[in-house]
Amino acid sequence: MLGEIKKAHLDRILNVLAKSQGKGLSNAELDSALRVWSMWTIHWQLTELLALGLIEYKVEPFGEPGRYAITPLGLTVLLELNWTEIITNLEE
Repeated sequence: MLGEIKKAHLDRILNVLAKSQGKGLSNAELDSALRVWSMWTIHWQLTELLALGLIEYKVEPFGEPGRYAITPLGLTVLLELNWTEIITNLEE
């Protein structure tokens, strides 16, 4: 499963959300942070991450933009992905 997440570049969104220090990011902020990809690609990847339970969407009251935030499971997966990458680099 970790390989599939890495292959689909879902770890990139997890990294960006982990760096948001728990407050999460709105759609516009994610678009700015991931400006290399189209919004359609980002939307597809967010849907995948939501389905896997690696991120959550928090609705903000009073008209504030909703925010995507990484879940504890997402942090665990991100740490595992980074650890696997470090080990792979050391073996080469």
